[in-house]
Amino acid sequence: MSLVKMKKLSFAGPLPRRDETVERIEKLGVVHVAELAERLTEPPAELTAEVARASRIVETLQKVWDSQAEKTEPSHQGKLQDLLAHYDHVTLKKNQWEQELATLEKELRTVQPWGAFDLQDVKKLEERGILLRLYHATTKEVTKADMSFLDDAFWHSIIPLPGPKDRGIVAFFRNAAPEDVPFEKVNLPARSVHELEKSITHHNVDLEKARANLVELSTFLPVFRQYLADVQSKLARARVVGGLLEDGPIFAVGGFAPATRVDAIQEAFTGTTTVVLVEEPGPEDDVPIEFDNHWLIKPFEVLIKMFNLPNYREPDPTILVAPFMGVFFGFCMGDGAYGLMLFLIATFLAVKNKANKGALPFFHLLQLLGISTLVVGLLLGNFFGIPLPTLKVLQPVKEFFPLAAYASDPMKFFGLALKFGCVQLMVGYLIKLFLSIKRGEFQTVICTIGWMMLLTFGYLWIGMEKPFMSLLGLFIPALVMLFFFSNPSPSVAKRLGGGAWALYNVFGLFGDVMSYARIFGLGMSSGIIALVINQMAMSMMGSKPGIGWLFAPILLVFGHTFNLAMSIIGSLVHSARLNFLEYYGKFFDGGGKTYAPFGEHRQ
Repeated sequence: MSLVKMKKLSFAGPLPRRDETVERIEKLGVVHVAELAERLTEPPAELTAEVARASRIVETLQKVWDSQAEKTEPSHQGKLQDLLAHYDHVTLKKNQWEQELATLEKELRTVQPWGAFDLQDVKKLEERGILLRLYHATTKEVTKADMSFLDDAFWHSIIPLPGPKDRGIVAFFRNAAPEDVPFEKVNLPARSVHELEKSITHHNVDLEKARANLVELSTFLPVFRQYLADVQSKLARARVVGGLLEDGPIFAVGGFAPATRVDAIQEAFTGTTTVVLVEEPGPEDDVPIEFDNHWLIKPFEVLIKMFNLPNYREPDPTILVAPFMGVFFGFCMGDGAYGLMLFLIATFLAVKNKANKGALPFFHLLQLLGISTLVVGLLLGNFFGIPLPTLKVLQPVKEFFPLAAYASDPMKFFGLALKFGCVQLMVGYLIKLFLSIKRGEFQTVICTIGWMMLLTFGYLWIGMEKPFMSLLGLFIPALVMLFFFSNPSPSVAKRLGGGAWALYNVFGLFGDVMSYARIFGLGMSSGIIALVINQMAMSMMGSKPGIGWLFAPILLVFGHTFNLAMSIIGSLVHSARLNFLEYYGKFFDGGGKTYAPFGEHRQ
């Protein structure tokens, strides 16, 4: 359980063989290529645009394919240029029809409230001296305005309209319409409701044909995916070539690969004009990292990647975070039933999304956290807010709940949370101590021992398990170590200044330990809310037997579901915070980058 051991590789050969070498490295798919050129040559803009276009096509057709209830057999045969031309034509028409349809529907919404009259009929009426006039206004304007102009109309109606002008006036006049109308005139629509509905129907038919064409094109997804892989390969090669070092007739490529793949790489270039040099990465090399963890630890890599990757010269923090994350999460939720529910939900989501490689590790992480919560919750004796040790039926086995006293005594739980902090921070300082010894930083070693003595002092003092005076033998020597060895500078002034700053940071260490009180806060609040939900449901059933028996189960389901959701969010966020802020800060530098082998997209 560590980071994969990497080797530094250098490929060199005659310039005419450059492209052949790059293609061979790409086919291997295991070399993380490093840029050697001082000035990079960017890939052609049209190649980048083509990759973006291919990605859009594959993404669009994949959605179309996924939306089909009945899928036909995908085709791997088809002339790419004809398929691309057909796709462009279909999508161009589809977009055009969608825009026109949106315009028609908007126009219909504007015209429809005035009525479904025919414009030809309006013209015939005008030829006979009957004029149709439309006006619109607000309700307030209609209420206050002089409506006497409608006395000349032989028929009129006030109708509701959508929008700010929410009232329309429809009026018919003989021979001439009044000029002094206090409302804004509305021009007759260019198309009637019937014409608009007919056009909308035609456009919907055309759109259905376009969608059918896209469904047909989606059966050629393998061809389009191969097209995407090909253009991605061209772009990747262009970027690699742009970062090559060229000196006269010679070119050079640098990179990194797992040590276990070096033999295969050397074998691939046997008999070629390209020389492969293998060496250990130096201190100045920015080595990519890849995790190599047991399946039980691997899901926790999700959290590490979300925060910050370790650099190659650091220990893999996954194994150092996993047990603490599980325990802290379990105590923050503090209920065995909630842990079981989380495990079942995560398992369902994992099965449903087994093809989603991005989300699947997170669901596996939730499964492990659910199991951890189930174990911790049962040790605490909590199940859906019910204190199990208090049940008569479980009295003979109450020793199976050894942590029940902490769940019922807030002060004990508070002290336990702070002790968790002391233990985790101690592990962080132990890691730092090991790394400092390995680097030969002996003054840092002494300073780190001082911090560890302070943590030991705090651990023993929590809950006053030891009198304060009896712990001075730890406290005072620790302060002396911090004062004189916090800054390894030969300058006396800098050393004393660093020592004074370290003494000030003692309060920071106190704050770090106190941060672990959030385990106590979340654990107690989750348990109390669950208990209150149960009591409210029981009270409801007792006070109103008929209605209570109907609504109490609803209250229990809703209340515990809400409490579970909030507990998951709070436990995940705060457990991660304790690991990545308080804990990481004691030994972790970070700044690593992911191992991304050239040619990986081909695999």
